[in-house]
Amino acid sequence: MLGLLGIGLALTFGFAVKLGAYLGALMLMLMFLAALPPEHHPFLDDHVIYSIVLLGLAEVNAGDTFGVGRWWSKTPVVERYPILR
Repeated sequence: MLGLLGIGLALTFGFAVKLGAYLGALMLMLMFLAALPPEHHPFLDDHVIYSIVLLGLAEVNAGDTFGVGRWWSKTPVVERYPILR
């Protein structure tokens, strides 16, 4: 539950979006794999689609647009560890 809270806060406020998106996609795919075989189409499952959307958010630096991502990316800890961007 703390992991979900961390991912939700990161994606909502725009800090550590890459890390939150990668971990969110991983968590969604683990939930997808826990329910195999799928009840319906295996590639149109909501877990797979949401994982693709999260990875897209990570690649376009979505936190820079509507969040605190620009400020967050200039902090010393993020400059040292770019995965936190």
